[in-house]
Amino acid sequence: MDNDRKYFLPYQYDWITDPRPLKIAEKSRQIGITFADAYHSVRIASNKGARYDVFVSSRDKFQAKLYIEDCKNWGQVLEILTIDLGEIVFDQQHNASAYVIQFSNGRRIYSLSSHPDALAGKRGHVKLDEFALHQDQRLLYSIAKPVTTWGGTLSIMSTHRGAATVFNQIIRDILENDNPMKWSLHTISLETAVAQGLVERISFCDITPDSAEIQSSARRATISKIRRRAD
Repeated sequence: MDNDRKYFLPYQYDWITDPRPLKIAEKSRQIGITFADAYHSVRIASNKGARYDVFVSSRDKFQAKLYIEDCKNWGQVLEILTIDLGEIVFDQQHNASAYVIQFSNGRRIYSLSSHPDALAGKRGHVKLDEFALHQDQRLLYSIAKPVTTWGGTLSIMSTHRGAATVFNQIIRDILENDNPMKWSLHTISLETAVAQGLVERISFCDITPDSAEIQSSARRATISKIRRRAD
């Protein structure tokens, strides 16, 4: 991934290159962590020797679709062959669906909206996006963590949503209780993001980051412009 540092701001690059099995991002809104994380998913799933699929749990169906679109766009930038399998039934027992892409090595990225039971019995790399917004964080976490037992990784990305969330409890364990689970903590405030170039990146790409209606097209434009600038 060192060759692709040109695509990212420092805090994004730190996140995607962190190899530790448990990592958590305590972040501000709309700073591009999920956007960069999609790149990471493509890289680890498309690798020739990849052993596991990637499972991404987003807070709703719109965000799940946006994540998989980011993955498809990164596949184009990196010239990695991807097959768009569309929306498929991911778990028949719980009637859970996911947006799925597949790579030439047979590995897949599954992007699903919040449905904790759909992850039960799965094995691979698990990513929980905007974890503090999920309706049943405790159940989701209890199901997601064992998925990594055989060599996968668990990544959690979220802004805070009050002191009573499981997300906040994990952060407090890290900061106040000697980090018993050995999480790798990435704390990215808006001030940090701005200091590392977020405003310039947004201005360069002509993006209105808080407009949900244009997120998908804007993110495609972002990748295209970053790529042209880097070449």
